[in-house]
Amino acid sequence: MRPYAAVIIGMIFLVFEATSQTDPQAILNKFLDRRDKSNWFQADVHIELKLFNMEDTITHKADVEMVRAPTDSLFGGAIH
Repeated sequence: MRPYAAVIIGMIFLVFEATSQTDPQAILNKFLDRRDKSNWFQADVHIELKLFNMEDTITHKADVEMVRAPTDSLFGGAIH
């Protein structure tokens, strides 16, 4: 009986956990609101490319800082 009780409790826990998660759109909207209120943005970028004509994977890493620049009509900021 105990193994079945553990399974049932586990299933109940998973149901409650799945229903209590935040909507992905709400998370994205929260991020966009924070971004719009700040004057700068910082990101660590790591990109890996695997091309068909090369055996090795190309790896690029960069630290990007973007500062809001209202005078820039295309991008609205400057990347440093």
